[in-house]
Amino acid sequence: MKGSSTMQNINDSSDMEQERLWSLFEHYNDIERWEQALRVIESLLSLDINNYNYHFNRARVLYALDQYDDALDELHNAVELGYTGIQHNFEAMIHWRKRDFFKADECFIRSVEENPNDAHVYSCYADFMMFTGCIDKANLLIDKALELEPSNSTANFLKLLFQSTTNKKNFETFFNERLMEISNEEVDKLFHLGFNEYLSKKYKPAKDLMRQAFTLEPTNKRLSWMMHVLEYKTSNFYMPNRILEMTGGHIVWWMIFIVQVLVLRYFKYYTAAWCISFAFILIFLYIELSYMLYNIYISRKGVI
Repeated sequence: MKGSSTMQNINDSSDMEQERLWSLFEHYNDIERWEQALRVIESLLSLDINNYNYHFNRARVLYALDQYDDALDELHNAVELGYTGIQHNFEAMIHWRKRDFFKADECFIRSVEENPNDAHVYSCYADFMMFTGCIDKANLLIDKALELEPSNSTANFLKLLFQSTTNKKNFETFFNERLMEISNEEVDKLFHLGFNEYLSKKYKPAKDLMRQAFTLEPTNKRLSWMMHVLEYKTSNFYMPNRILEMTGGHIVWWMIFIVQVLVLRYFKYYTAAWCISFAFILIFLYIELSYMLYNIYISRKGVI
């Protein structure tokens, strides 16, 4: 009887410790402190090695830390122990990050087959299809996700991207009449307004809106990335690119360059033609490298 009582006390103590650690894990997960979250979830596994939920969440943390092979192994451990969630959707995301696109597509197809009424699955697959350039298929998947869940934020964001690249009028209609209606949170509204300005190449207003959203949600990776891009596009590093955008873009400038060189060579101004060619090469080389140069500059200043 005494031994039974002692065992019960040990079990109760273990359960309380797991509850404490799980609360701590959720906290680190919410604020995206992945290194700390990993240590906590491993402590939980030391208390209950057969808990598939712990294994699955360790896989999620490893994925966030870009440790994709380990994440895949841990996901398989969770499945072997009884995990029955959207396994193939997560597996597809891992293969996508590993650049194994064929395997990722296979897993996305299986996930859709197993979860035909899950908007999240369709929106993830649509995101992958957009990334690989299968725009028409992506649009069909987006529409299916919105049919199942009209307020799905990922599907609505992808629809915004699709409309902006295919039809300006449809994009404006979708943005003004639909997207703002389903953006209930202030952060979402500021993001979408800022993204609209960004697509219109109005970078300073876009940065102001994104900064407001980022202030409200500083752990949002999407906002962090957009702020970084907009800081670059409003910096002096981007000035040649802005001039290029305002004067017709690459095609117009290459046509001007070719015509100038041909005319100068026709009148036998070979030195001038060579100088113009050299200047254009330098300008376009800088334009291609300006983002990398900007990142080097801010990293040395300690901004990132």
